[in-house]
Amino acid sequence: ITASARGDEELACRNFGAMLAHADAMRRELETGRAEFLVETARASRAYCVGDYAAMIVADRKILGLPQDPNNLTFGHLNLANDFVLLHDISGMQRLLAEAGIGSAAALEARLEQTSWTIDPRAGAYIGLGEWAAAHDLLAANLAREQRREADVLDPDAIAPLRAQLAVAQARTGRIAEAVATIRATPENCAPCV
Repeated sequence: ITASARGDEELACRNFGAMLAHADAMRRELETGRAEFLVETARASRAYCVGDYAAMIVADRKILGLPQDPNNLTFGHLNLANDFVLLHDISGMQRLLAEAGIGSAAALEARLEQTSWTIDPRAGAYIGLGEWAAAHDLLAANLAREQRREADVLDPDAIAPLRAQLAVAQARTGRIAEAVATIRATPENCAPCV
């Protein structure tokens, strides 16, 4: 994070690579499945940092195949749905939601009632379900929350993909002027924003 904040992306990627290698080495010492979970999470995070959303989807799909409790499995599906949003692959997201048995907003709410999270991962699923008003409200709340976090001072572009998703939701709900203003605030080197 510090290297990224200084603009040293090469060092940030090397550090992330070192973390991956370390997690990979821990594989023998951890319980079955847990080490794989850590390794694939690190791979997905690294792919996100370099904008390789296809690689992020591959890693997050591997995570879905690991032994885990239903709470984490539901989160995994919704996390992967957000990956598809970043890749602009709405049909892929819709197939994923269908595989997970989440075919409507009501099914999504029923699934979430069985979990115990303090975060709200529904935005990508709402987009895939075409529930643009719900996606807009949730994305606006998520953006407001993220803007208050101290981490944004270190990496102001970290929330750019969230802004891009919000701009689409604003446009889909008829808030064109807001959508234009939201997307103008994003950096020109943000692939999802472009």
